[in-house]
Amino acid sequence: MNKIIASILMLLVCVSSWAMPIPEQAFSNHSAVMLIIEPSTGRIVEANDAVAIFYGYDLPTLTSLKIQQINQLTPEQVAAERKAAVSEGRNYFIFQHQLKSGEIRTVQVFSSPFTVHGQTLLLSVIQDISAQRNLQQELWHYQENLEQQVAMQTQAIEEADAVKWVLMYVVLVMMIGALVIVIFMAFRLREAKRKAEHDSSTLRAIFNAFDDYLVFTDEHHVILSGNQRVHQAFPENWVGKVLCDFVDCPEGMSLGDNQVAELMVRLVDKPFPAEIRCEAVNDRHGKQQGFLYIIRNIQARLEAERELRLASTVFATTNEGVLVSDRQNRIQLVNRAFTEITGFEQHEVMGQTPDIFSSGRHDTAYFTQLYDTLNKQGHWEGEIWNRRKNGDIYPSWLTVSAVFSDSGEIEMYVALFNDITSRKKNEQLMWQQANFDNLTGLANRHHYHNKFDQEILRAQREGMRLAICFIDLDRFKAVNDTLGHHIGDLLLIEAANRIKACTRSLRYGCSLGWG
Repeated sequence: MNKIIASILMLLVCVSSWAMPIPEQAFSNHSAVMLIIEPSTGRIVEANDAVAIFYGYDLPTLTSLKIQQINQLTPEQVAAERKAAVSEGRNYFIFQHQLKSGEIRTVQVFSSPFTVHGQTLLLSVIQDISAQRNLQQELWHYQENLEQQVAMQTQAIEEADAVKWVLMYVVLVMMIGALVIVIFMAFRLREAKRKAEHDSSTLRAIFNAFDDYLVFTDEHHVILSGNQRVHQAFPENWVGKVLCDFVDCPEGMSLGDNQVAELMVRLVDKPFPAEIRCEAVNDRHGKQQGFLYIIRNIQARLEAERELRLASTVFATTNEGVLVSDRQNRIQLVNRAFTEITGFEQHEVMGQTPDIFSSGRHDTAYFTQLYDTLNKQGHWEGEIWNRRKNGDIYPSWLTVSAVFSDSGEIEMYVALFNDITSRKKNEQLMWQQANFDNLTGLANRHHYHNKFDQEILRAQREGMRLAICFIDLDRFKAVNDTLGHHIGDLLLIEAANRIKACTRSLRYGCSLGWG
């Protein structure tokens, strides 16, 4: 039974060393008493439910203890036991553990190290052998008594033949008692074997639950067995074949102990890229029994990496400025275009809020409406004026999107913006050309009519009067014909300047036109 538990523990540690931790539910609900211990300090890192039942402590209390507080042996005794286990070829230690009630139990401890996230921990499986030890002591006691009684009865037979039948009767009774003890021990061993088989079945179920392909081979990489995933995906008659029959191994390559490689795997379905890990499987004497291969499909990971590289390239090369901030609106990331537009380097804005770009042209209500829309709809788009590092104020077109978590809470904000100074200038120029006379700078007829209509409505609304002054330039055509059009243009400019000088302080506009 100890060999079975040790083999299971060794295999479990081999799997754990490949960054494939035991599932939490299986660990917690396992009937075996299991502790995870930090070797350097003895601190109990994790314990399953069976530990709490055995020791009588609740799990929070257990994880606050050190194994030295439970183990009743001194450090010198612990060292001596470890040395004895090595010399006797045992893969377990025998310690005295104290329960919460104060009761002392004799236990067998199967321990093996494994690594998680770069930290080496110790997985210990604890088996209570107090009853077995007591039973052995009782058996030894019975045997000693039996020998003493036989000697006494033999002497009595020699002294008096009369007591011969009494001695035979006593011997018979003691033999029957010894037989009962042997039968009881056989029953206990049978129960222990059944429990070991149950533990083995549980571990086999754990391995079959892995999504990865677990393949066991001999020392020549010939496949011996695999988990349920292998049975489902590998072609028929895969047992007895070399692993490289299903893996595109480079010529002359053979995976060895503790090696990792990314290779193509050919199964019943279409080929897929896989990460293959190899670990040697040794018996307790260190003799190699074969290899354990873990084959993991990395198709999704490679596609994710490709998409990430593509997104990173777009982020770095886009002409739009990109700003990423957290839920508190603290800047986390900016791109190259951001620096070109604002003049700020990334290290200058990290951890800051977008308030450092404020131009002062927008009031609090403007930003309140912006964030209300963003939080409700998850998106806001519009024109906003910002300030560069050198103090220049410029218009930009801003698009902000909120990134939500699965629970519906905002995790971050992503803002895209560009400098629209040139576009604003072009729009202003187009508006100027569409509404004002290029020569005089006065409103043209179209713009004048719009203003005139607005003033009529205003006068009607406020009960005011509206006056129109019509000024005509007499003999303007004669000026053009006799002095030339350039003189006529100068005349119009002068007339426009005089009219603007007269109306500059008034709300009413003026327009100059000619037929």
